[in-house]
Amino acid sequence: MPSVHKRVLIFVEPHPLRNSFTEFLDVGKFMAGLLSRMDSTEIEWRLFSNEIVLAELRKNSDYVEKLITPTEDESAFISSSLSEWTDDEIGRRTLLVQGEGELSEFYRKTLERIRGEYQFDLILLWSENGAVRRFAAALDLPVLHLELGPTRSPFPETLYIDCRGTNGSASFLSIDLDTYPSEKVLPAATWLGLSAAADEEKPSVLELQATSPVLPWETGQPYVVVALQLADDLNTICHSEFTTPKEFLQFLLPRLIGLGFKVVVKGHPGAPVRPINLVYEIEALNYAREFDDDVAVLERTLPATQFIPILSGAVAVCSINSSVSFEALLLGVPGLVYGTAVYDIGYHLKKASQEFLDTGKWTLDPERVNRLVTVLCRHILLPKNSESLSRSVRGIIQGTTAGLTPVEYTNLLIASSSQGYSIIDEEIGKTDTKLKLITLPKEVGILDSTYMGHVDQIKGESLPTGYRLLIRGWVARRGNGHSPIRLVAVSDAKGEILGYADLFDRPDVRKVHPSINYPVGFGATALLSSAEIRGTRLLFITEGEVVTWNLEEGGIAPSSVFPLPKKGRLGNASPTAEPYPIAPPRSLVSEINKVLRKLNASRMKRG
Repeated sequence: MPSVHKRVLIFVEPHPLRNSFTEFLDVGKFMAGLLSRMDSTEIEWRLFSNEIVLAELRKNSDYVEKLITPTEDESAFISSSLSEWTDDEIGRRTLLVQGEGELSEFYRKTLERIRGEYQFDLILLWSENGAVRRFAAALDLPVLHLELGPTRSPFPETLYIDCRGTNGSASFLSIDLDTYPSEKVLPAATWLGLSAAADEEKPSVLELQATSPVLPWETGQPYVVVALQLADDLNTICHSEFTTPKEFLQFLLPRLIGLGFKVVVKGHPGAPVRPINLVYEIEALNYAREFDDDVAVLERTLPATQFIPILSGAVAVCSINSSVSFEALLLGVPGLVYGTAVYDIGYHLKKASQEFLDTGKWTLDPERVNRLVTVLCRHILLPKNSESLSRSVRGIIQGTTAGLTPVEYTNLLIASSSQGYSIIDEEIGKTDTKLKLITLPKEVGILDSTYMGHVDQIKGESLPTGYRLLIRGWVARRGNGHSPIRLVAVSDAKGEILGYADLFDRPDVRKVHPSINYPVGFGATALLSSAEIRGTRLLFITEGEVVTWNLEEGGIAPSSVFPLPKKGRLGNASPTAEPYPIAPPRSLVSEINKVLRKLNASRMKRG
């Protein structure tokens, strides 16, 4: 993407919220620091907020010339707006988020005044502000919204950036997941990584997942976890039908108990900080206790070492749209949502959640969950403290224009922020603890004396045009004297090649096998004429040979190794060489096909 000069206005919410002028101070520092790491010839920026936030930012001498100060009249209005955080004040803030009311009009005029002094062509803000969106829409200016991703410590912490809004307003929610390549989809558990804690003595999420939960019931009784949310959270107010946590429990508890489940209810750890939330949550918890032995109420501040085992052992985890439900998906537990959640691309989770209340069963295809998690963790959720964050956000700022469709913006995200496994890598890098290979479905298998690897999944799908076969796993050569696998292919029983896949990084494998410093993961697809896979072969292609493996029910069996003629070789392959992006040279295809035809002919003679 060619670089262009962008002039950015960082709009740090100046309006007082929750009895404070500094609710957005930390994110203001974060955004200023983020853009300061970018090349000023490409990304120029200024920052506007209230006087108290600006006074803190002025303590960094590098920011002084980049701060835009409110006028005397603007400061007077902002100062006079500080009010007790009551239902009425929450309602005024909601109107501001929706771009309505007197507050919205005031901040729209303030932006007009600022643009007269600084001709910005993009606005960057945290969360949402309807006045910003109204102003930008009138001038056809793009807006980018930053917000925390749906993971909290000890899960890897993330954030996301969107051109239309945050939470249930995000643009990528409406994209079609089915357009994402099947071969790039990975099991949801792959993205767990290690604990975000720097203390090596603290257990990882994977270790906590294997710990038995402590509950007031006999082992084996099915239970559901319900996580409460704050009444003044925009996720609750703007993206759900519930106004209080008690309303949510009144909707949920009778249904869950009627299905035969015990229920664990956990309050929100942030409720005591805001008195209005504490009042509403106490009402909800008192209602939950009316169900006696069918409901257990957990401490709000229950540590992760105790809560994650409870999540992992649940039949399902329910919330309006909390990050807890997304974390449940990573743990392999159904994450149910009853509002609009930022991680529910295509709204499949919400539909399956409603069905769960009717049947007590989770109907969402595991492949759909894996696809959802892969798209989010690979392209949308950016590691909060990653060195690549500034580069990713720079690419998004450079490529964002007004009026992008959800598909266009998602393509920009994929181009600018394809994270792959960097979330896992970053968390692993914070400790010396080695990642055990327990994210794979089975133990590592030894294929023969020179090859090792594992087939994680062989899956078939009937299509109008035939039968699609998907094979996932990893493969590597033993020892340092062998050239690595460069391509993976699938052939039919006749020896014709049906499809290729390049290889991608598998940090989970590298942590167990430190000598593997090159891509070993694969996801190969092939379209067969029928569901009969007998004779179909999986091919591993190196610099100078093809290794064939016969597909059988439930796995693969080794076949033979065939050398490639020099004219058909891949060339000067090396562990760090880039794989062919689509398919190998036609000469190599021809040589591989010749080998396979000979193999097929010899077997027919023996048969």
